Amino acid sequence: MPAGYPPQGAPAGYPAQGWSPPSYAPSPVGRKPAFGLRLAAMLLAITGGLGILVACVLPFVYFPSSSRGGQQSYSILFPGSGAVRWFAAEPIVVALVAIVAGIVLLASSSQGARWVMTGMLLAYGIQTPLLFVGYLFATGLGSGAHRGLAGPAGIVAGLLLLAAGILGLVGTSASQRAGAQPGGTAALGGAVTPG
Repeated sequence: MPAGYPPQGAPAGYPAQGWSPPSYAPSPVGRKPAFGLRLAAMLLAITGGLGILVACVLPFVYFPSSSRGGQQSYSILFPGSGAVRWFAAEPIVVALVAIVAGIVLLASSSQGARWVMTGMLLAYGIQTPLLFVGYLFATGLGSGAHRGLAGPAGIVAGLLLLAAGILGLVGTSASQRAGAQPGGTAALGGAVTPG
C-alpha cells in the first residue's frame, strides 16, 4: 500500500464495527408499491360494474308475440307489465358500489378502506355470476322461446369483479408489506402509507 492510502475495511466516516454495505437499493421517490395491480383492479371493477348495468338492460328471455309473428323480450330493468321491478335493485346497487370500490381501491391512502373494498369486490364477484346464472338457466322456455344475452353478459361482468377483487387483494397486501418495511410508513388506523 502506498503511504497515506486509507486501509481496507470500513469507509472513512463509518465506525469500524457493525458496518455493512446496503443490501438493497431504495425505491425511486414517489413510486407506490403495487400501484399497477390496484390500477388494474380499478379498471376491472369499473368495467364489471358497467357490464352489470348493460346486462340489466339486455333481454334475458325472448317469447314469441302474437302480434305480426314478432317476439317479446324481458329484461331485469324492463320485466314487462305487472312484473315486479324491485329485483333490479340488487344488481344496480352492486354495479354502482363496485365502481366506487374500484376508485377507492386506487385513490385511498387508507389500508383499512382498501381491505374493505377488496372484500366487497370478492364477495360481489362470487355473488353476481350466480345471480345471472339464475336468469340464464332458471327461466322455463316454452315453444319458440329462447334465452337472451343478459345471463352471459352478467356472468362475465361478475367474473370481472372477482378478478378485480383478487388483484386488489394482492396489491393491497403488497402495499401493506412495503409500508411495514424499514423506511416505510406503518399503516396504523388508516395512516398514510407509501402506496
